[in-house]
Amino acid sequence: MAKFVKNENESPEVDLKNLTVRLSGLGMDKEIEDVIPGKKSKDYKVASEEESPDEDEENEKPDEDSDEFSSDNEENTAEEADDNDDLIESGTEDTEEFDETASEEVESFFEKRAAERNLTLEKVEELANEMSSDDPSKERKVTKIKSEEKTEQPKKKAKFDMVTVAGILLALAALGAGIYYIMSSMNHVVSLGLTESEYRQKYLNSPYYTQTLSKFGFALPSPTYRDENASNLSEGQYYDEKIDNRLISDLYLTGIEIKGGKLLKQLRIYAIVNTEEQVDAMLQIYGSYLIPLDDDLESSKAYEKINNAYLLSLSSTERAVIVKDNGYAFSVSLNTINGYDMIVLDIIPKSEADKYVFQDVI
Repeated sequence: MAKFVKNENESPEVDLKNLTVRLSGLGMDKEIEDVIPGKKSKDYKVASEEESPDEDEENEKPDEDSDEFSSDNEENTAEEADDNDDLIESGTEDTEEFDETASEEVESFFEKRAAERNLTLEKVEELANEMSSDDPSKERKVTKIKSEEKTEQPKKKAKFDMVTVAGILLALAALGAGIYYIMSSMNHVVSLGLTESEYRQKYLNSPYYTQTLSKFGFALPSPTYRDENASNLSEGQYYDEKIDNRLISDLYLTGIEIKGGKLLKQLRIYAIVNTEEQVDAMLQIYGSYLIPLDDDLESSKAYEKINNAYLLSLSSTERAVIVKDNGYAFSVSLNTINGYDMIVLDIIPKSEADKYVFQDVI
């Protein structure tokens, strides 16, 4: 088997700055030529041919002094000729076999060198293409990277925007709810839940009035509204009613309507009393003014509530004690207002009970 020696001159020279490749060693160096199979056989054949004339000259020298030698020489020559023919035939066969093997090795050698050169060229070309700014594949890679970055960035931005928008919407919703609550609190004024007209109609249709009080009068007349510019009416619209009856001459109703909605905010019924009998009579009559606020309230139960509230006020150091009931609150007290002794019934919304303070206002 022939020994192959690597030739350092066979490596290509690559100029990365100018993007050029210069290949060298395309021919065969002397060392390679010496080791190529088959080359040696040819040299051997030439050498044999060069040495053969000397051998012939020696063989052609005759021995003139001996005939026997001549005869023997002829016989030996004939034998040698036969032997040489055999050797030539054998040598020819060996040479042919050797030439075929050498030819295969030479072909394999050059195929291997060509493959290595092609592989090297491919690497060089790939490197040159990567270094070249005009490389379409590089541009495609850069474009792809940029497009991916552009694709990812909007997603992150969109995600951030969605979170931000959601937070802003929640903040606005909370702010709107707060504003709505504040405005509702400002606009929502507590009331007794019905207008002056509704209250009056329920009173006039109640059994307490139709079956008992109507015999002595006590009908509720239409209200007379006060001049808003004549007094401080910031809390609502005031109105007055005088209740005519045959039991007591001085009986009045004062009401406050919420501006705009006309719902009742407060009622005060008061009567000037001079005797205990008049006080007891007013306690029985005052129960009728609670009935329009509670449809299920009976006459006897209404009187009981009025009487108990009056006793609480008498036993208290306060001028009047407020009592909470079903949706409303009330107090019954004996107080002196403007120099007159009066039995006073105040009716207010239940939610206002904790802020109740008796007022000397009629």
